[in-house]
Amino acid sequence: MIHYRSPPPSSISVLTEYVKVAWDDLPPEYYQKLIDSMPQRVNAVIFANGYRINY
Repeated sequence: MIHYRSPPPSSISVLTEYVKVAWDDLPPEYYQKLIDSMPQRVNAVIFANGYRINY
């Protein structure tokens, strides 16, 4: 995770590199879980009339 990195990013370019590494470290199952949950998330937003939902 980015906020556990030491030393903290010293520039935007270093932060960008940290973010790229963090994204690469996420397993494909993580993305699939997000994709699979989208119908339920959309329905929850519709039910909440566009207001905040607990996801």
